[in-house]
Amino acid sequence: MNPIPQTQSKDEQVYLSLEGLFEFYGFRKFKMRKFEQYSLYEEYKSFLTSEYVLTFHSPDGKLMALRPDVTLSIVKNTRADESHTDKVFYRENVYRMDRHTKEFREIPQAGVELIGQVDILATLELVRMAKLSLSIIDAHSILCLSHMGFIEGLLSACNVTSADTRSRVLSCIASQNAHDLRDLLGSSIPSNEWMEGLSAVLSSQGSFADTLALARKIAVNDQMNDALDELEVIGNSLSALDMAEGIRLDFTMQNDLSYYNGVLMQGYVEKYPGILLTGGRYDRLLTKFRKNLSAIGFALALGDLNSCYPNRTDYDADVLLLYSPETDAGKVLAKAEALRAEGKRVRLATAVPREFTAKTVIDLREEG
Repeated sequence: MNPIPQTQSKDEQVYLSLEGLFEFYGFRKFKMRKFEQYSLYEEYKSFLTSEYVLTFHSPDGKLMALRPDVTLSIVKNTRADESHTDKVFYRENVYRMDRHTKEFREIPQAGVELIGQVDILATLELVRMAKLSLSIIDAHSILCLSHMGFIEGLLSACNVTSADTRSRVLSCIASQNAHDLRDLLGSSIPSNEWMEGLSAVLSSQGSFADTLALARKIAVNDQMNDALDELEVIGNSLSALDMAEGIRLDFTMQNDLSYYNGVLMQGYVEKYPGILLTGGRYDRLLTKFRKNLSAIGFALALGDLNSCYPNRTDYDADVLLLYSPETDAGKVLAKAEALRAEGKRVRLATAVPREFTAKTVIDLREEG
């Protein structure tokens, strides 16, 4: 089999490698339509990254939507039940409004979803796959982990019950605003020492183990301790696999508590300007679909990889192989296939095509 030409675009190279990784871990490819009935997204609008959805009417009068999210479609159509866990991967485009330009963009995504029974081993595999996926894109990568159980336990420890106060507390945690957080919690703070410990956890820039140790000092209920126990198993397992490098623990990272309930993931690579990978455990979304199942997954944004990792060449082909009607056809074909076997892109032509560039031109027209 011929090697993959290295002059393919970065997103194509990445996806081919990701597809191999996902299949290696026992995931099957999931294909879906580009659109769903709008009612799906209307009902779960708070799960989406933007409230704006592109819609149109089908010939039978149904209001349809270009897909702004993949996970909802997979959850809706999953084969999973109490006795069968569904492990799927995908490569699909989503259609979302850019928060800066206010224009809709078509964004290529790749990702995995595991729906059914999620135990610690399944969680470990997804975290490991997330780190390997980032490494495929760039050797210099960081995977940040958090846990919604720890955040929920923290809210419970401070007796934060109202939706408005919870939202404000979470906002302070996300922005590492310990001053406003202290004012907001007031007398519900367990102690001044506990608050100082929380501030240290939120501002920690240390290793996974260092941040975990700081979090242990302020864990005051079972929910917080259970979350830290799970994170400790993950951290120890990754260390045993020599994958601890580039793994961080960051409790300022969070997501919607009405959907997410366990481990959270965010991934970064050196040349990409934002969050490249997002994911986590989202059992509560399944509950909203009236499915008594668990789920975990992650997605990678592939749309801007080509600009961040440009091709090695701007040529249309590596080799332009010129021939004439008199040239031995077998000789031309053998030469072309030998070059392609080396991973080179070869175009055959009787003359140089218009507006076409090649790194190398081989002219066989004078040869019989």
